[in-house]
Amino acid sequence: MARKKRIIACVGDTHVGSRYSLFPEGFRSREGNDISAQMSEEQFKLLEYWQDFVKRADDMGVDTVFLLGDLIQGSHRAEGSRELLTADLDEQMEAAIKLLEPLCKGRKVAAVSGTKYHQSFDMRVHKLIAERLGGKYFGRMGNIKLKGTGVKVRILHGSSRASIYRSSVMDREILFQRAAEALKKVPSVKAIIAAHWHWYAHLELEDRHWIQVPAWMAWFPWEETGYARMQPSIGGVFLTVTSDRIEVERVIYAQVHIADKVEEI
Repeated sequence: MARKKRIIACVGDTHVGSRYSLFPEGFRSREGNDISAQMSEEQFKLLEYWQDFVKRADDMGVDTVFLLGDLIQGSHRAEGSRELLTADLDEQMEAAIKLLEPLCKGRKVAAVSGTKYHQSFDMRVHKLIAERLGGKYFGRMGNIKLKGTGVKVRILHGSSRASIYRSSVMDREILFQRAAEALKKVPSVKAIIAAHWHWYAHLELEDRHWIQVPAWMAWFPWEETGYARMQPSIGGVFLTVTSDRIEVERVIYAQVHIADKVEEI
């Protein structure tokens, strides 16, 4: 059987609803309130980056989109719903769909959930978003065989169990994966694709890849002592899969500063 080429756009951590992240222009509430009117100049810059990424996907002929969780900000309970454009999860979900539609329309879509903090305890937000976009929801993680290539990949959001050297975590998890495969306990995968860290990295070994997909959110006030280390990578990743080969193209945009912009006094 002839092998085909698959081109996949990987996106995570859009955190729609936060003042520090992406939001679609022209989004109104059911009552007609222009929620987009609250967007800062820097958020419009993030939106400009997003529109460029979508155009790149069109130009490359992307056929599949992986949505890797934390697509909305959630109610932001720790801050009493501060730092949000809207605390209404239905509005955040609708805004995320509006933002993602140009990337996902006419393409296969696979989605996983994000962290519990950025979801709802009462409904599966990422499942609803995936279904509205015509895609498939895989829960916490998905093992996916890419039709026509013979390649299997695993998609997940990820966790914060990282050491000082994040690449150590990636290498360690690949070691565990190899061991579990040898015992025939888990499916063999050519790549593990994760998000969550808001930070891009790609570890390529002779038999597989670990790909950390960047975010669409600027640095936000969280841990001041980790300020330099926690600066995000803003952008997404394109995967080109042919036969048993995966080529990784990352798209990283210039940093946007919102909470930490330089001000003169």
